[in-house]
Amino acid sequence: MRIMFALAAAIVLMAQPANPWRDEARALMAQLKFAEAIERLEIARKVRGLDDAEQKSILELLAYCQIAEGQRDAASATFIAMLELDPSAELSRDVASPKVTEVFDAAKKSHFPEGYVRLEERPSARGSVTVRLIDPWHEVIRVVLVQRRNSGEWESSVLDGKRHQYVFPLVVAMGGQLEWYVEARGVDDFVKWSLATKEEPRIEKVPLIDAQPKTVTEPVKAPPAVIPGRRIAGFILAGAAVVTAGLASGLQVAGFNLRQAARDRIRPPGDYAFTALQAERDGVSQQTWALGLFIGAGLTLTLGLVLAW
Repeated sequence: MRIMFALAAAIVLMAQPANPWRDEARALMAQLKFAEAIERLEIARKVRGLDDAEQKSILELLAYCQIAEGQRDAASATFIAMLELDPSAELSRDVASPKVTEVFDAAKKSHFPEGYVRLEERPSARGSVTVRLIDPWHEVIRVVLVQRRNSGEWESSVLDGKRHQYVFPLVVAMGGQLEWYVEARGVDDFVKWSLATKEEPRIEKVPLIDAQPKTVTEPVKAPPAVIPGRRIAGFILAGAAVVTAGLASGLQVAGFNLRQAARDRIRPPGDYAFTALQAERDGVSQQTWALGLFIGAGLTLTLGLVLAW
């Protein structure tokens, strides 16, 4: 059984481009060292820049190794990841053993019920539509675009696609309208899936633009002046600086008067030694606060002028 797995892996890998981790895994598989090959393949699938075909080949080999090691559930998950990349993927029946085929078919049926068909719209360039066909059971024979312009007759055309991707342009004249829908058809043109329908089609419209511009007779009003938030903040800071400076001036004058009174022996508090000393201290304190407020007001005013400029 293990020899059959190694032979199947060798045939699958013959036409694949070089990949160091995958090549290492292939060598290990030839030696029936499937557990070590799994480690290499797990690294190989994480290499950046792999296209879908390379990822599919790595996943297929990984599933072979997991089945060889008795990891059926892990192999089933690996096959599902492979089908997510390419829903129409199939194993090479001439090299895949019945055991591998059994796990693959079971994983496929669990992820895509038999007869499953779906059309998905994919991101595309402006003025075009890209549609992806998901057809794991090969039920679809053709993908058909049906469209009509300006409520005329419906016209059908078979789309050509690569890797189940179909791209078609949206051609609409100026002032015109285009209605369209896409159908995935099987045997006897039976519709398996439809993206939009004849009753509810997608509609594309292009408005008609006048060739001659109209003359504007009404005067254009200038937009109201808007004072930026930065300037408003500057004005507020400048105002606060003026108020602070006024308060500092009041404290400076009050402190000066209090100190002068303390030195005058003919009136309170200068006529009492204790009260005169306290008054002197209070006056110095008020003048110190006034100096600090003057400095703060100056800095605030400077910042306000910078913002309001």
